[in-house]
Amino acid sequence: MWGYGSGDFGTYEGAYNRDQLWKFREHKTKRGYYYIINHARTGCRIAKWGPEFRSTGSYCSEYHDDQLWKLIPKYGKPNVYSFQNYKYPHHWLVKYAHRDHAVGSYIPRRLAYLWRLEERDPKA
Repeated sequence: MWGYGSGDFGTYEGAYNRDQLWKFREHKTKRGYYYIINHARTGCRIAKWGPEFRSTGSYCSEYHDDQLWKLIPKYGKPNVYSFQNYKYPHHWLVKYAHRDHAVGSYIPRRLAYLWRLEERDPKA
């Protein structure tokens, strides 16, 4: 995440910075669903604000159910998950191209959309 706008969100394949680290905070009543919160911009979360493919990005204001994600572990793969949206349960967080901005969410067809989570020291 490189800013505060909804489009200032994506992946980066270089050395990591604090704004590329994310924390998971479980919802108080919707067990198993998490807000994915940016470490450097603590008020910003990953959100899906509509059913369209690119209606996914960062949101830095009120909390809504479209910001909740369920982490589904990939059997046999340590620290590998798919992220399913709460409000749009048929939509999964995906990386759809090599570009840094190329993150969205949509209904999967044949492929699983897997993310490998790594624990990092946020002070490093």
